[in-house]
Amino acid sequence: MMKGVSGVGGDLYNLWTGTGTMNANVTAASFLTSFYKGHYKPDYSNHWGQLCIDKVKVSIYNNGVEKAYILFNAQGADKNSWFTPARVIDSTWGDIKNAPKDYFAMAK
Repeated sequence: MMKGVSGVGGDLYNLWTGTGTMNANVTAASFLTSFYKGHYKPDYSNHWGQLCIDKVKVSIYNNGVEKAYILFNAQGADKNSWFTPARVIDSTWGDIKNAPKDYFAMAK
């Protein structure tokens, strides 16, 4: 649905919540690497309500290899409400469900 690239700059939260796209027609931008130095957001990510989304996975990649992830239950959620601790299904961080949280949100 979207990819952010380290060191590129820009506001990923505003990109996600806004209706615009970014590099949607650049094939290399969709690759799970930082080869293409630009974020990626295709138009279908703006149509959450028309898609049947059950789960959302937020992953951290390094050189195309997944290093960490959080898997969320997205059933009944909208584009911005799935990212909550209560919706976490699984994660590489084993204590994510029970550990105290100082901050857990998409917004700054």
